[in-house]
Parts: sequence; structure tokens; C-alpha cells
Amino acid sequence: MQQLKKSENADPDKLVSFIPSLTTHIKSFLPYVIDKENYDAVKYEGDTFFSSKTHEDYGNFLLAVNEFSNGKVEKALERMDYVTKNHPKFKGAHHLKIVILAKLSAQKEYHAAYRNALIDSLKAFPEDLDMKALLANHQIDKEGEKTKALHIFQDIIHHRSENFDSWLDLAFAYLINQDLKMAETCLITSLKLNPTNLRAILMGGIFLAEYGKYEQAIELLEEGQKKFGDDKSLMRNLALLNLQIGNRKKGWEYYCTIKHDDRVSLDRNPHTDEIKELKLKDIKRIKKLKNKKDNSVLVYFEQGVGDYIMFSRYLNLLSSYGFKVTAFGQEDVIVLFKNCKEFKGVKFEHILYPEDFKKFKYKSFIQDLPFLLMEEEIPHPTVFDTKLILEKNKKFLSKFSSNFKKDTQKIGVSWKGNNRHIYDKLRSIDIDLFSKIFKENPDIQFFVIDKGLNPYEKKEISKYSNVINCEKYLNDWNKTTTICLQMDQMVTVDTSLGHMGGTLNVPTNILIANNNDWRWGIKKTDSEWYKSVKLFRQTEFFKWEPVIEKVIKFLKK
Repeated sequence: MQQLKKSENADPDKLVSFIPSLTTHIKSFLPYVIDKENYDAVKYEGDTFFSSKTHEDYGNFLLAVNEFSNGKVEKALERMDYVTKNHPKFKGAHHLKIVILAKLSAQKEYHAAYRNALIDSLKAFPEDLDMKALLANHQIDKEGEKTKALHIFQDIIHHRSENFDSWLDLAFAYLINQDLKMAETCLITSLKLNPTNLRAILMGGIFLAEYGKYEQAIELLEEGQKKFGDDKSLMRNLALLNLQIGNRKKGWEYYCTIKHDDRVSLDRNPHTDEIKELKLKDIKRIKKLKNKKDNSVLVYFEQGVGDYIMFSRYLNLLSSYGFKVTAFGQEDVIVLFKNCKEFKGVKFEHILYPEDFKKFKYKSFIQDLPFLLMEEEIPHPTVFDTKLILEKNKKFLSKFSSNFKKDTQKIGVSWKGNNRHIYDKLRSIDIDLFSKIFKENPDIQFFVIDKGLNPYEKKEISKYSNVINCEKYLNDWNKTTTICLQMDQMVTVDTSLGHMGGTLNVPTNILIANNNDWRWGIKKTDSEWYKSVKLFRQTEFFKWEPVIEKVIKFLKK
């Protein structure tokens, strides 16, 4: 067998349960299997074991390690399915199977398999704390299982009372279960055990911000930056906190350091490799030039529809500086901006071919533009050509308007956001509570402008004759915009509907969580981004009841 180079990343004690006859060999071999230089050697060793019926499972295990490391993930999973069924007490096989499924779990069809693998592993090894923690983390975001996850983390801490990561897991579990005092206690305990732990510093910054101590939160994160450098999570939180307190210059400067993993990246497309990233110096140079050449820039939209709408205002400003601008994003949203009368020198595309990329001198993310343009005042929102939109959708409007009652106020509503959003559980409101607005205002017509209603929500709103479900019309942003234009007001949680109402200048009431998104500032009841927006804020964490009561009173005026 060829000479192996030991990898420091492998931990055989975590990967495999050792049967006496193979203990020495496998334990000495496993530290080598991760290193890419050792693929052939790993395969050789796996084949050797595989050829022996006595040790076939270990051969499969080693071959699966090789395949997994070499990108053959599904093949490795197939082997581990076989091994865990044939040899259920082979702990390493269970662990490797879970590692494989964790990698595949981004695909929806593997969600159930990942969960089942965790459950099977714990049946075989009920005292495996690592598996318990993984299962709890899997449960914690699932509706109805938050309490189960908390109980698991509570059990783990009895066995790992000196482990700062376990205390952080427990802190997060308490936070999700809306017990802030216990969450804070666990966080403090973790920080005492390891004051320089990055994860604890990040969570500490979150807690301080949630209690309104923004300056202290920024100080803590800046101290973390001195120790850990430009960590993307640190920079993101520093950016958002500075933006929230109104320090836009510093906030956008921090934000511009965030690339790749936390943002949709042009660099994932090989055709963008030769396109120069737009810098502040390029902006200044182009502004000064009388004869403008090589000024074409590809601007990449990022994040959600609300961000598309909110930041599109900077495109026209960039164009006015002397750039030929092409904005690139997803088709169903890009269509919105083709109905904007104010854009000059800006093109909108949802498809670009390899040869198209050659015509661009610069590239940029749209959320880098506030920093690059350095305007003291926030530009006015994008102005849609509402006459054009209504003309294009004349037939649809004629049909839709049959729902309207004469001389009755019409209000568009949304009580939930995209459930894949990291903070959706904080910003969304349960329909049982939100429906009080419908009940207490029977003389108002409410139009639900919300996609993805579940059966219970549909059943709940069907109880109210003054509520119209618009879901079937919401597959087209032109139709959605047309509906919004017919509304006298909007009432929505922090979703794209709030941005749509704001940019259309429809009076829009946004219900804001206590730990709100940065763009709505601190304690404000209005918005510097949209003149027509009014903010209804939580005053206590997780407590939406007072907010709903305020909205009900407001609508009765």
C-alpha cells in the first residue's frame, strides 16, 4: 500500500465504533482518509476489506469515505444504507450516513431520510450525545417540536455541563421557546466557560441588540473582529446594527465586505471572472470623465423581492453618474421594472448568455450601491408606470373588480412571510390572532395578498364574508401590482407586500417585531424609505396581541 499522509481533520473516535479484532488497524487508518492525496490508498484499503466476507462492512465503510470525499455522494449513501441495515451497531457507519445526508439535506427529497437516520442512530446508540444534539437542531425549526428540542438540549447539558457549545445550544433553544431570561442565563454561562468563543460573541451581540443596547452590541462585535478578523457573520451583524442605528456610511462599508456564501454571487458564474468589480474609485473617475468609455456595469439583484423593490432606486442614480447599467435578476420580479417610467440608460435582464458577459467592464451587487454612490440622502422609491400596468391588465382588473362592494374600504393584508426566511417565526403572526382584524372590522373588505396558505388558514378566513383570498392571482407580479393599486390601505407584516405598497404610494401599515429588520430603524413609526408607510411596533418580545389591538383601533377611525 502506498505511503499515506495523515489528515488532522479526521476523528476516528467519532467516526467508528471499534470491534476488538479491527480496533488497531481502523483506528490507525482513519486519520488518513480525508486527505485528497490519499484517494487511491483509501480505495485500496477498502477493496482489501471488501474482498473479505468477514470484514465486508468495513470495506464498504472505507470505500464510502473515499466516494464521499471524491464527490460521489449518492453512491456513498447507498453503501451506508446497506451497512447500517446489515451491521446496525457499527457507529461509524451511522455517523458517516448522517454526514452524507446532512450534505444532501439541502434537497427537499432528503429531509425525511436525514431525520430517520438520526432516529435510527439513536435507537442503536441512545446515549450518543452528538446524535441527540443533531436531532434537536433538526427539530428546533419545526412547528410543534420546539419544546422537544429544548428537552433534548436540557438532557445534554446534564452530561456536558462544562461544554460551552452545549450551553449555547440550550440558549438558542430557550430563545426559540420564548424564554429570554433562561436564554440569557445560558449565554452568560457559555461566555464564562469560553469568553473568546466566536459563536457566543455573535449571540451576545444579538441579545444586547434585542434589549435595545445597540452601541454595546457593536462594541462587543468589534472586539470580536479584533480576534477573528473579517468573519462573515461578524461583518454582517456589524453592518446591520450600524444601519439600524442610522450609521449608514459605516454600515454599508461593513456590508460590502460580505461576499459569496451570504450573498448571491456573480463569481459563481465562470463568465464573470474577467469582469472587474466596481469600486469607489471607478465611480469617482467615471463621474469626472466628459467622454465616457468602458462604462458598462452588470448589477446583480440579490435576496428577496422586497430587496429588489427597495434597492432598485439606486439603479437610476448609478446611470445618472455616467454608467450604462444592466440589472440582472429572476424573471418573475424583473418584469416589474419594465413598467417603470423613470429609468434612463438602465436595462433589465433575466437571461444572459456567455457572449453577453464580454460587453461588461464592471460588475456589482445592487446592495453595494448605497456605499459606492455615497449619497447623503436616500433616493426616492422607484416609480412604476401605474397607467401602463393597469392598461396591460385591463381584462384581469375588470374580472377582479367584481369582488368590490360599493362605498366599502378595501385593505390588502398579509400575516406571514416566506417560511424559509431565517427570522420568519419572529415576523409572522398566527392567523388565529390576525383574524381578529377581520372580525372587529366587518364593514371593511380585506383582500389576502399572501401565497402558500395552508389548509387551516384557508378554513379560518372562509369564516369571514368580508375576506377575499387572492392567492390564485399571485403567480404574476403585474397582477399582484394591479391588486395593490386598487387597495385603499395595506396591513402586512414585514414582507415584500410592505415594499410594494410603499413604492406604489399606497398607505401601508407594517407590523414590526421587537427585534425588527435594520431598514425600519429604532422606535420610529414612519419610514425614511417610503413616505406612505406607517409602522406598528411590538413593545415586548413575541407579543403581537397589543399590536393587533392598535391596528384594529386605527382601522376603526
